[in-house]
Amino acid sequence: MDVAGFGHLLTFTHTKINHHLVTALVERWRTETHTLYLLLGEVTMTLEDLALQLGLPIEGEVVSGLTSGDMVTACGHLLGVIPSQNVVLGNTIKLTWLNNTFQQLSDDAMDDVVAQYARENILTLIGSLLMSDTSSSRVHLMYLLLLNDLNNVSSYSWGLAVLASLYHALDHGIDFNQENIGGCMLLL
Repeated sequence: MDVAGFGHLLTFTHTKINHHLVTALVERWRTETHTLYLLLGEVTMTLEDLALQLGLPIEGEVVSGLTSGDMVTACGHLLGVIPSQNVVLGNTIKLTWLNNTFQQLSDDAMDDVVAQYARENILTLIGSLLMSDTSSSRVHLMYLLLLNDLNNVSSYSWGLAVLASLYHALDHGIDFNQENIGGCMLLL
């Protein structure tokens, strides 16, 4: 995880989100300026905040990639397991399936199996903590394709992607039918 640039996130073991505080902050979010209007004045989350708090790289290649195509085959290649049809919806995969499939890494695992578990862990971090959707139950498989070469993962600007995801989620606000607003709530 350290080689890929996500090792610092493993220190966030039991971080509790104050949902009342998040709701209050979302109500003060202004999409025109991407700032929070507080009594102190306008504030916002910056790339520097993200780098200091989460330890993610903020320079490098843009996090983008294929958003269509045969992602199930990519799962077989990069994770070593092909998920069933009820696990994949569009090009997203259930986080519960990832957690249940990759529970315990054996002590004598080969390097390719260790890499598969590392990809699953990073994909789960992306879907549950860094760039969660409004259900917090699925993650887009586009990110899995970027994890092909674990030695090259830290060359991407994951911090920029996380911040953009949070801004996007805040810009769309809260619909009372959804469980979460999405994005990285740790930054709020």
